[in-house]
Amino acid sequence: MFKSITFEQLFNLPSLQTLVLTANNRLSVFIKSQYLEYDRKQRKTVSLPDVVPYKAWLMQLGQQMSFYYPNMSLILNETAQQWYWRQTLGQVLSDEQKKSFNISATAAMLSQARHLQNEWDIQVYENERNPEYDVFEQWLEAYQHTLRQQQVWDSADMNDALLDAVQQGCLRVPRWIVLVGFYGWSPYQQKLLQAFMSQGTQVVTLDVQRPQARQISICQAEDAYQEVQGALEWLLHQAENSSYGKPARLALVVPNLQQEAPRLQRIIRRSLRGTVLENHWHMAVGRPLTEWGLVRSIVKWFTLIVAFRQPQGVSVELVGEALLNAEFAFTSVQRDALALWDSQLREFGPTIITLTVFCEHLKKIAPERAETFKQAVETWFTYRRRCADWIQLYRDTLLAFAFPGEQLSSVNYQLCHAFEQALKSFSVLDEMLPSMNAEEALQLFCQHLASRTFQAKRQADVRLDIIGLYELEGGKWDAVWTLGLTDDVLPQRPSPNPYIPIQSQRRVQVTHSTPESEMQWAKQIFDAILCCAPILQLSYPKTNNDVILRPSSLLKPYLVNQKVLQTTPFMAKQNPQMEFIEDKQGLPKQGMMQGGYGLLERQSRNPLWAYAVARLGLKALAAYPETDLTVFVKGNFLHKVMELFYAQLCSQDLLYDDVLVVQTLNQALEQASEIELRNVRSPALRSLIIDRTRELVQRFIAFDRDARRPFDVFARESTYSFDAHGIYLNFKVDRIDKVNDGAWLFIDYKSGKIPTLKECYERWVGRERLIDLQLPLYASVLEVAEHHEVEGVTFASLARGNVFYEGLWQSEQYDGQKPESILPSHDWLNLNQIWQTKIDRLFAELAQGEASNRYYQEDDMDYCEIRPFLRLHAVMEEEGEE
Repeated sequence: MFKSITFEQLFNLPSLQTLVLTANNRLSVFIKSQYLEYDRKQRKTVSLPDVVPYKAWLMQLGQQMSFYYPNMSLILNETAQQWYWRQTLGQVLSDEQKKSFNISATAAMLSQARHLQNEWDIQVYENERNPEYDVFEQWLEAYQHTLRQQQVWDSADMNDALLDAVQQGCLRVPRWIVLVGFYGWSPYQQKLLQAFMSQGTQVVTLDVQRPQARQISICQAEDAYQEVQGALEWLLHQAENSSYGKPARLALVVPNLQQEAPRLQRIIRRSLRGTVLENHWHMAVGRPLTEWGLVRSIVKWFTLIVAFRQPQGVSVELVGEALLNAEFAFTSVQRDALALWDSQLREFGPTIITLTVFCEHLKKIAPERAETFKQAVETWFTYRRRCADWIQLYRDTLLAFAFPGEQLSSVNYQLCHAFEQALKSFSVLDEMLPSMNAEEALQLFCQHLASRTFQAKRQADVRLDIIGLYELEGGKWDAVWTLGLTDDVLPQRPSPNPYIPIQSQRRVQVTHSTPESEMQWAKQIFDAILCCAPILQLSYPKTNNDVILRPSSLLKPYLVNQKVLQTTPFMAKQNPQMEFIEDKQGLPKQGMMQGGYGLLERQSRNPLWAYAVARLGLKALAAYPETDLTVFVKGNFLHKVMELFYAQLCSQDLLYDDVLVVQTLNQALEQASEIELRNVRSPALRSLIIDRTRELVQRFIAFDRDARRPFDVFARESTYSFDAHGIYLNFKVDRIDKVNDGAWLFIDYKSGKIPTLKECYERWVGRERLIDLQLPLYASVLEVAEHHEVEGVTFASLARGNVFYEGLWQSEQYDGQKPESILPSHDWLNLNQIWQTKIDRLFAELAQGEASNRYYQEDDMDYCEIRPFLRLHAVMEEEGEE
């Protein structure tokens, strides 16, 4: 369409009368570097022409127009345009519709549809219309009405006005426009360039084609992992190759780099350790500002400030997110304290925390920050502000928090600069948007930060670049490996805008909206791949996650010489002498060790589990409580009701007085609710759990009265202690009854499902290592009664069901009791002796530091909270192989 010129011809154009337009910012940097290189070769100073990306050029023209049209409407940037779209959606959608819409994502799609319609001059014919387009037209009318009321333009309005201004000769035009990196031109771009040509501008394209690689190879890998390993092995060989005469510049091209970056970083660090490329590689991945720790911590704490405008408080999860993201304003010691506070909130905290409670606790950790935080909450909600005023308030708040805090690393220093630029660009919205409250302003600011990406600068000594397909433009390397060239990557699947009929987009060939346009783009990208280095290696995986893949159709001319990739694992090349050490023994205890029943239970199920929790202090990070009425609260409430009730009616005879039972139960429910339900703020929830507990306890009382043999309740929720091998453990026994003229019955309440009799035998009799061992522990070890004086041990179900007791006994104690649950006296005494021996062995193991990673059966570990640490999946695999 336009005449092409070479670099030599470009350098000879008059700089002051030349404008170089690039498709993106990377090409702008490349063109400038070429001018600098030309200057060095010519040994003279040459003035640099304007080198501007296309989008930035349009904004510059829009600013120029304001000098010719003093009363011109204000031009909105992309952030402001999406804000007005969100406002429009808020007006046109019903409350019910808003629940099913992602307003931000929909606004972005609508903004793109508006832009595409203008840029590609899309005319939708009557037979192409669909319901989505009809809705888009309605919303667009409401959106444009809002813009007219505010006297502002979006990018489409500016494009129309700009084209008209150029056609009328109102703008100064350059003598030369040089186009770089454009694979095609939209109808609007063609009209605009034609308008400049009509004003005397000569438009040309720069031919940046470089010679095709002299050596092109292709191989097939078994899977994606082997492909990466083979690529790194080949690149390492190239780095060690001295034939280049200088350190080789290498590149690994990964089409889906953004998604694969975390996995690739792990593989690369491990594979290049100890090689010439260690610490000499760079991954060109930019992430949104909000995904970088320092900025993320600002967002979390600002969000918490805004959330505390609610007088009733904020959710504990929101508080926890701030506590765990305290990368500024706090010392490392204070951050540790905040993390500990978060852990405590997860385990014991309420679901809602008020500002007063939060500031009081924060004051214990960082007094000056607590005062700053409280002042920020008070200041932010005084009145509505415009964007520039909010930015100034954000700056003042960060200054009060001593941002950025401790000494910055190189990356964080660069990140702070990028954050500063984001603050400045947000201030520009001051004239575009109305005043906002704190919540609205922060939401928009967070969206603004998320739309801006940051990438740390590439170090000068980098020899290996890991880049995506787009970063190929303007790059120059000695050897390049491009992987992942499958038929779903080149070409990619089309991604048409859903609000414009696909037939209309296909008719004008909108970029990335049709298979044809994707194929055209893929061919141009593949041409760039073939010319990026003298030595080029192409590859594709045969499978990925058991999905069979096919090579890109663009590889067809090269598949004749395809090879199968053969790799040698990096570690295997070094031929290390591996020694396997099976360390099952931890350090013996020193001093006193304290704990409860859970310590013995973990030791019996898996010694390493117990060692990690008791000796290493390891524990899982619990989830945040979602309701005040947690399982823990419900269980404690039920236990407390049982304790209080049987404290008053401690004999079976008293249970026959129905009036007394009802009166005592009501008192127990009231007293227990004051103790255990004090943090349950919802009256409805309190009433619900009280009624449910009343029903469960009444059923249990009825069974105790009607089905049990005579009994007296001797103790309730009593604490006992025991020591052996220098280990001191405290236990709380739910209930102890006296039956058969003084025999003892140990009872453990269960608010959930209780083990069956078969399971009791399996866990207490049939195993070498006991589980659910609290009842055997009470009967055989605690010095409450001699073995012959213990009538039995039993679980008591406080859940809905027909089974109330299940355990082992010496005699019949209730109607319907299973005969096999009754043991003869000599068997009972023998069993107690066995229990005592096994439990004593567990105490000895704890004292000696026994820490083997073993268990009797898989479901023993169902409730293990540190499974990743124990690597149970690996243990299971090894045992399966054996």
